[in-house]
Amino acid sequence: MLRLTLDTRNQLEKHEDESSTICEVEMKIMGVCHRVQIYGRGNGSYCALTRFSKSDAIITDGPTIKEVLKQHAYRLPIAIDCRRSRKSLLPGNRLRKA
Repeated sequence: MLRLTLDTRNQLEKHEDESSTICEVEMKIMGVCHRVQIYGRGNGSYCALTRFSKSDAIITDGPTIKEVLKQHAYRLPIAIDCRRSRKSLLPGNRLRKA
């Protein structure tokens, strides 16, 4: 089963300690390149990790590297858009009129 999670800083550090890095790729979303780290786990599964800050990241889990990258490529634009929308709602920011 694939899932998308938001992690705290401590959970991210624990995650990286328990996994081994397989490779890194870049995904260009909305004109910006985002680094995606691919990890292999001891149980044979894989995950893709993209960090937005030290305490904010998305992780996509899956049975194969191909499936993890496919799902991460689908979810990354959604995560970016959600963060952009959330920032626009913070005090002092005005929503743009359509």
